[in-house]
Amino acid sequence: MSRWTASGIHLLISVGIALLFITIMLMFWYPQPYFRASGADRLLTILIGVDVVLGPLLTLIVFKAGKKTLKFDLSVIVFLQISALLYGASVVWEARPVFMVFVVDRFELVAADEELAEAQFPRFRSLSWTGPVIVAAEHPTDPQERQKIMFSAITGGKDLDRIPRYYVPFEERAKPLEKLLTLSESNKALVEKEIAKLKRDAEQVGYVPLVARKFDMAMLVDKQSGEPLTAVPVNPW
Repeated sequence: MSRWTASGIHLLISVGIALLFITIMLMFWYPQPYFRASGADRLLTILIGVDVVLGPLLTLIVFKAGKKTLKFDLSVIVFLQISALLYGASVVWEARPVFMVFVVDRFELVAADEELAEAQFPRFRSLSWTGPVIVAAEHPTDPQERQKIMFSAITGGKDLDRIPRYYVPFEERAKPLEKLLTLSESNKALVEKEIAKLKRDAEQVGYVPLVARKFDMAMLVDKQSGEPLTAVPVNPW
């Protein structure tokens, strides 16, 4: 076997593993459209780039038929490749969106929180494996607690959306869809396309801004029930 053949086989195996990993990410951890909004596309590009390119490239360099240390060299390459994949997967896992929190007039997409056990509702004390759970965040009635949260947010600490003990079941307050449609022509075209897919009357649909790590979107919701329908990648402001 030539080094090119060995490297090609290694590349095919690496691509197969990468595709499996991407499928898991998109189906469970980052269902669309949260994949791009969370910035996971950049993490994935780095992870797959290193894993798919580095392994086969090292195999191309070290492979030589009949080489005494060939098995050891290939074992080291595979070990490094698996280690890089597992480390990258752990970073992607920790950064995955687990809650979409409605605060005042918009949604905030947030990742796992170490204070999850303090959530007042038991169903909000566990992390979702299949995309973010939609909740609302209520401001505390205690003025001192309100001031504490405000100070934390100003100084770069946690804001209300990242404190699970204030999570409550979601109750919607949607903005009128007309406002979103008049922001730009591109907004109007994309939103109307999504509404057509939903097969709903535009008068029944409202929206709420969805704030994410990379860019903001508009979450279309049912005006009567508050049910989130779909997120549209348009500027909601």
